[in-house]
Amino acid sequence: MGFVDECIVVAADVQAVYSFWLDYEGYPRFMRGIDDVSVTGYCHLCWTGRVCGRTEQWETDVVARVEDTRVRWHACDGRETGEVTFEKLDAGSTNVHYQLEYDPVPWDVDEDGLRACLHARVSGDLEAFKALAEREA
Repeated sequence: MGFVDECIVVAADVQAVYSFWLDYEGYPRFMRGIDDVSVTGYCHLCWTGRVCGRTEQWETDVVARVEDTRVRWHACDGRETGEVTFEKLDAGSTNVHYQLEYDPVPWDVDEDGLRACLHARVSGDLEAFKALAEREA
C-alpha cells in the first residue's frame, strides 16, 4: 500500500474551510486532473479525471463526516481510502491534514511513478485549495 500525508494552513475559519471542502462538485476548481465529480446519492461520488496521464473513472463513498472536524472516504473498488481533518488553530486559521492510502495494483501503472504523481498532485491541490478557500470561504 502507498500513503500520502500532507498538511496546509488555510487563513480562514474552520467552519468556512470545512464547508468549502464539502462542495464535492467544485473539486475540479482546485484538483488538477479532476474533470468532473458528481454526487449521485447520499455521500456517493462519481469521479472522472487523469491519473498519471491516463483518464480514469471511479466511485467513492463518504463513510464518515464530523462537522468542522473530519471527512473520511473509500473508493468502491478498494483502490483508496482517505481522510481530511480540519483543526482550528485560531479564529482565522485552520490546519487541513490530508491522508490517502492507496493500492497501486488497480491503477495498473508503475508504483514509483504513481507515488510521485499522487504526492505532487495532493501537495499542489492543497495549495490551490488554500488559495481558493482564502479568497472565497
